Amino acid sequence: MINTLSKTVLVAHLALALSAHASMANASDTKNNTQVRFDGRATTAECRAGDFQGWVELSAFRHDNIVGYTVNKYKILYSGKSDNETLGHKANINAFASSQTSQTVHSPDAMKQDNNWRQLGLTGLAVANAQGTITGNVEFIFDRSNGSDPKCNIFIM
Repeated sequence: MINTLSKTVLVAHLALALSAHASMANASDTKNNTQVRFDGRATTAECRAGDFQGWVELSAFRHDNIVGYTVNKYKILYSGKSDNETLGHKANINAFASSQTSQTVHSPDAMKQDNNWRQLGLTGLAVANAQGTITGNVEFIFDRSNGSDPKCNIFIM
């Protein structure tokens, strides 16, 4: 279990690149890809789908051949008109990690969409490959009480 691991922030052994990409079909819903390097400090990344935008604060760690990342905090913004649509408060954030092994961790079905930073502590980890790296993504599933729930992903490579 990750809580029993001694979390060591990665500095030289692992350079994870981060790109944000919305998983919506409409090109206007896709945020431009951005590259961010973990350098031992927490990194903030975002993705968007329609009128929803999600941010996460990530940190990476290594313990022997286990490599992972933790979603420390999250924030979700809905910028649409709430007159025409009732906004739900059951968004989800999922963390995926894979290399030689894989893992998926799901948040509770209760993530707030109120544009405030909130603590999360969701961790994705995997046994690293020969290069000492993993791939993963953080998936936001935004909540609309009426209609389909848009999604977007932040990819970690």
